[in-house]
Amino acid sequence: MKNKIIFIVIAVLVFLALLGRCSADEPQNEPVTKSAEQIQAEQKQQKAEAIKRKNEEVINKANEEMGLTKPQTKPITADKIELLTACQLQVKSQLKDPKSFNMNWDDYRYVVSDEDLRINFPYTAKNALNANVQGRAICVFTRDGKMIKHEIR
Repeated sequence: MKNKIIFIVIAVLVFLALLGRCSADEPQNEPVTKSAEQIQAEQKQQKAEAIKRKNEEVINKANEEMGLTKPQTKPITADKIELLTACQLQVKSQLKDPKSFNMNWDDYRYVVSDEDLRINFPYTAKNALNANVQGRAICVFTRDGKMIKHEIR
C-alpha cells in the first residue's frame, strides 16, 4: 500500500511538472499597452510625415510649373549579385588562366547613376607566364541589367 501511495505522489508531481513546463512554453497573449507619451509621439510622427508629403507635393508641383522637373529614371530591376556574377564571368573569359581569378572583396564598388550601374573591383590572376598579376575590372550595365561595356585594366 505504501508503494502505491509513493507511486501516485510521484505521478502527480511529474504531471504537475509537465503541465507547468507546457504552459511556460506557450506564448503569452497579453494585450499591448502604450503610454500616453508613446501614443502622442506616434501621432506627432504621423503628422510630421503627412506635412512632409504635402510639402513634397507642393515643391514638385511648383517645379513642374517652372519646368524644373527631373527626368524620370527607370527603376533598377537588376540584382547586384547577378550583375557582379556577369562581370566576373566576362573578366574570367578574357584571362589566360580563369581558375586563378581571385576578386578582392574589400575594394568592390557598386555605383548607381541616373543612366547606368557600374561595378568596379580589383582582382588577381595568373598570366601566360604563370605569374600573379593584379588587374581592375569595370563593367557598365543599363538599369535593367544589360551589360553595355566592360573593361579590364
